[in-house]
Amino acid sequence: MPALMLAVCYVLAVPTGPAMVLILFAALPTASAAHVLASVYGANRQPVATVIAQSTLLGCLTLPLWLWLLFYFYLLMIVVEVLLELFEFVVIQLITYVLLN
Repeated sequence: MPALMLAVCYVLAVPTGPAMVLILFAALPTASAAHVLASVYGANRQPVATVIAQSTLLGCLTLPLWLWLLFYFYLLMIVVEVLLELFEFVVIQLITYVLLN
């Protein structure tokens, strides 16, 4: 799910901050309230409990990986933005210098 959300955010050009939040939420395990809802509405609780347990165990393994990837992705985006602003500043200074001399 987080990889799918990453692709959707990329295709829709979602800004970095909201994209990171969406990807992180997609990496979280299934809410345990699903078991209560299945019980209230008379659904079979065993498959729901199995899915909750599996997603929680899988989340324990994959969530740290996604946090690490998002952290370095965010750092990379900051570095790229700073470099682009620096490049823009240098180009403006060069154009100003050429026009004034």
